[in-house]
Amino acid sequence: MNATGGIVHLPLASAANRPAETLNYLISVLIAITGAALGTRFRIPAGTMIIPAALAAVAGVLGVPAAPWPTFVLAGAYLVLGLQIGGNFDAAIIKQLSRLGWFVLLSNVFLLVVSALLAACLMPLLKIDLLSAYLAATPFERNDVIIIRETVH
Repeated sequence: MNATGGIVHLPLASAANRPAETLNYLISVLIAITGAALGTRFRIPAGTMIIPAALAAVAGVLGVPAAPWPTFVLAGAYLVLGLQIGGNFDAAIIKQLSRLGWFVLLSNVFLLVVSALLAACLMPLLKIDLLSAYLAATPFERNDVIIIRETVH
């Protein structure tokens, strides 16, 4: 309460929370760097992604506090990952992809149609709208579903 008796609302990131938040980010950075180093050192395929994710999962189960990465860090990581993967494509892979393109397209359309049919079955059972049922029935990653749902509503 302030001097006039009113309630004072403190911002979420008050000065008292900053040291703990900084420590959580340092823990996240330490997990990422350690995992990437181990993945590289032991030459594990995709080890620079798999090992940090596994370490973060173990740390989360053990209750070690970690902060989520800021949006600009995630965007930069996705950019580097995409460039690294795209840089490995050569003419032979592009030719093979062009032959398989129609199969991939048709299998994706089939998957979406089956998901829509499953959503139509889920709608009356769960008493939810069609979009919610469709998003529940699609094989997207959880983050993709959340982004789509938030964009639509």
